[in-house]
Amino acid sequence: ELKQFSFDSARKRMSSIRTYGDKKLPHVFAKGAPENILERCTHLWENGKVRALKPADKKAILKHNEALASQAMRNLAFAFKPLEAKLKVDALDQDDAEAGLTFLGMVSMIDPLREEVPAAMQAAHEANIRIAVVTGDYASTAQAIAKKAGLGISHDIVVISGEEVQKLDDAKVLELATRGSVIFSRVSPEDKLRIVGLVKDSGRVVAVTGDGINDAPALKRADIGVAMGVTGTDVAKQSSEIVLLDDSFNTLVHAVQQGRTIFQNIKKITLVAFVANFSELVVNLLALVAVSLYSAPLALTVMLIIAIDLIAELFPMVALGWDKAEGEVMREQPRDPRDHILNKRTIRTIMWAGGLIGLLAFGNFALFFWRNGVGFSEVEQGSLMQMQASTLTYVTIMLCQLVNILFMRSRKGLFTRYQLHNRKLLMAFGLSIASVAAIVYAPFLQPFFGSAALTGIDWATALTAAVAFGFIRQLSYLKN
Repeated sequence: ELKQFSFDSARKRMSSIRTYGDKKLPHVFAKGAPENILERCTHLWENGKVRALKPADKKAILKHNEALASQAMRNLAFAFKPLEAKLKVDALDQDDAEAGLTFLGMVSMIDPLREEVPAAMQAAHEANIRIAVVTGDYASTAQAIAKKAGLGISHDIVVISGEEVQKLDDAKVLELATRGSVIFSRVSPEDKLRIVGLVKDSGRVVAVTGDGINDAPALKRADIGVAMGVTGTDVAKQSSEIVLLDDSFNTLVHAVQQGRTIFQNIKKITLVAFVANFSELVVNLLALVAVSLYSAPLALTVMLIIAIDLIAELFPMVALGWDKAEGEVMREQPRDPRDHILNKRTIRTIMWAGGLIGLLAFGNFALFFWRNGVGFSEVEQGSLMQMQASTLTYVTIMLCQLVNILFMRSRKGLFTRYQLHNRKLLMAFGLSIASVAAIVYAPFLQPFFGSAALTGIDWATALTAAVAFGFIRQLSYLKN
């Protein structure tokens, strides 16, 4: 090879100057998109001879290219030109080298669609994910592949060329890109970057897939850049947040499903923790009021609060991570990035559920002294009766919290089959109850946590509080 003019997305062709034939004369060999090669040709190779390229020839070649492209074929055209032996190749520029070419022909290729792609495309549509194809491919080729993949399920496919994109204002480009079932064909890297930027700046979450160097700017600009692990270039991979090891669109859709499920579970765990913390806050605030008004002992010690948050409650919260998706998670609208876990609705839930647990727990604390005929002021901090009352408060919170976990994990309330699918959660409940029992009854743990053994009546009052909490929670689900 004597010289090369590399491929670029603007002219969509490349050319190489090298010696050829018995006399080793320099020749220009070019390849690229048929329409872009054809526009530089003045002659046609036919039956081993070169003749002038006529308008009718161009029309016939472009028609054949269109016919093949409509069958999802990717077409690559070839052309050549002999150069004078005395010509200084180093001084030859790109325009002169690629002028007056002789058209040789086309090679057609097809990248078979994976069997799982149509089903994955259907799932993406049902998940309300709007898909647009932004490609450098020929329009008819891209449209044929998109139809086979099932792009036009929700809308008729609209095809916009790169030239048209450059003439459209930003508002129109944004409208087309967010419509879904749109193909932007023969676009440049700058066009891809512009489209991605417009959609992202509108407040939507944008994921971009790509494998080439030209895709790197768009991959970097997107919220989620997804590079192909098998066919992708190193530049594309380095510009992305995710690399698909199998280059499968189905894997990407499955990742969306897993992401939605994981977010559901994170939300459950977060809200469960906040409800427990708020219930502890309510108990301690009521206890402080009782201390100031009636010289009452504290309802919860620091160690018992730690026993709630870091021991008994921890096992079920971790097990919630194994919950499967509830309902048709892939038929929901994508989550608004501005819709945080803590919002007005969830804060109300935290306050009333946590407040109710706190009231029930402090109620049992006060009821314990009433049942034993003792006033608040008669009980000393650190006495057996105080430790029993604090332990009862701790047990009440824990039992109510276990019931709360069941309600938090399902939108349909307590009585649903969904509650039975996670065996790890059932095991975690067992560990939680066992740890509570150990803190209540194990002699070597009682001094450390400031706990004391409870009677059957004490357990009955704690269970009654948990049942009352569950009944009220279920009523709230029935109202909704």
